[in-house]
Amino acid sequence: GGVVGSELWLHEDHDGMTQVRNLSVIEVKNEEDALTLLYTAASTRTVSSHAMNARSSRAHFIFTIHLTVKSEMIQTTPKKKKVKMKEFTQGGNSDEEDEDDDDDGGDDDDDSLLEAEKEANMVETVSKLHLVDLAGSERAERTNSVGLVMREAGFINKSLSFLEQVVMALADGAGTPKPTHIPYRRSKLTHLLKVWDSLL
Repeated sequence: GGVVGSELWLHEDHDGMTQVRNLSVIEVKNEEDALTLLYTAASTRTVSSHAMNARSSRAHFIFTIHLTVKSEMIQTTPKKKKVKMKEFTQGGNSDEEDEDDDDDGGDDDDDSLLEAEKEANMVETVSKLHLVDLAGSERAERTNSVGLVMREAGFINKSLSFLEQVVMALADGAGTPKPTHIPYRRSKLTHLLKVWDSLL
């Protein structure tokens, strides 16, 4: 969510990556903390009243969860046992044990045995989930909105229209080899969802 009272600004950095100014990112350790954060963020949404809704949302709401799961993967690799080495000298054949061989001696079958070596590796899986609650479209003749509420309704309707255009362009271009222009940058909502890999 964004910082309360601050407008979110999208801009590109020197590396061409899109950044969101005034966006807050908070680390949580469990589900309860995540839900508390969700309810807190939802409570900061701007609302207004009109003839059809006493608490009408005046902005879209995006709550993104970055989930990191660490698990242990056991990999088994074969490892040959140390065996006795034979050294051939000029004077004849003589058997000598390798200095590092601590075997008690003697079993020929030990030469073919394999020892399993377990290596514990931590595997990290990262996933991302966007929870999006869109402000509803409004008709002034039904809501009897005036002034600021009416202007907000105009911005909301325009934003939803841009989202529809992006979805339609993606649907029309699906399966075609020729690239289709997708108007992501026409609104902050579609630009954000594209940057966050949710509208592709």
